[in-house]
Amino acid sequence: MDLDSVFRNKVESLLVTASWVEQVQQMLDLKGVSQVWGDRPEWYVWIDDTPGVYALVFEGGEAIQAADQTLYAGRFAAKCYPYVSAGVFEAFSPREREVIKSDLFDHTHTPCLETQQEVPEAFFTIGSISLVADAAETVALFTFDSLDFLRWSTLSAETGSENHLHEKNCIRDIPGWQVGYPLFDRLVSLYAFYVKKPPAFIAATRSPGFETIIDAHQSPVSRVCADIQQLSTSVLFANPADTDAWAGTLWRSQLEPEEQIVFEHACTHSACSNSADNGLPPVGINTLWWDLAHANLKSELASTCGCKDHEHHACEVEKV
Repeated sequence: MDLDSVFRNKVESLLVTASWVEQVQQMLDLKGVSQVWGDRPEWYVWIDDTPGVYALVFEGGEAIQAADQTLYAGRFAAKCYPYVSAGVFEAFSPREREVIKSDLFDHTHTPCLETQQEVPEAFFTIGSISLVADAAETVALFTFDSLDFLRWSTLSAETGSENHLHEKNCIRDIPGWQVGYPLFDRLVSLYAFYVKKPPAFIAATRSPGFETIIDAHQSPVSRVCADIQQLSTSVLFANPADTDAWAGTLWRSQLEPEEQIVFEHACTHSACSNSADNGLPPVGINTLWWDLAHANLKSELASTCGCKDHEHHACEVEKV
């Protein structure tokens, strides 16, 4: 099974079918989407009033057996290329800020095709998005994971023995959950429009977070950090009669021992809306997940990027 093709087709299908209806673009503040031509499935997404251009990068997947069905589980990195004018720009590391201002990026505020391999893989990552779905789109689970702060620190001086934590110099402190959630929200919104059904189950967890310490040899080490949280939200699409079974199979059974459930339930529009303030950052649950599921709107465009010049690697978008 070519899982690259499986997930390329799944994402392309919802983008082509769902995103380039003008009314949907306006409802979701979408400025553009572009497939990135390369060795792996990847897309750029431009959203109004966000701190940068997003990238959704396929990292790998597998076929799994669940409830006597074959499902496909894919993992994506969520990246954000921040605008220099954005309030979070200074939260990125000095080297990330330097790269953004360099000729490695073009007028679309995304890496140039010729030089994208020169951008370090770890740069600009602000979370991960996973998708578990069957081929027939009868069930799909979207999950967004990130830290409330993505912190990198360097060791500046020793304060004792080698086993003692050194003094640290923070060089990166991105509010990962806050920055990354808009991308997750738009994907869920587009999927609801694509399959013409709203979420059936929503859940969220928190667990202890960590920071990355970079030692004198430039080797990164992750360490538990008391003031950072790992946050996760999952949105399940399934037939109502099967919701609890799928929630148990795809979500509850996969929880780690340290994960604390913030909330979980099969939901109606009002019930899910009321659960948005249960301890997570104020990103909310979007009522458009329901509105778009029941919208009868027609697509005007058929290209993935939704622009006339879709032969290029990115849409022509207004500079920010």
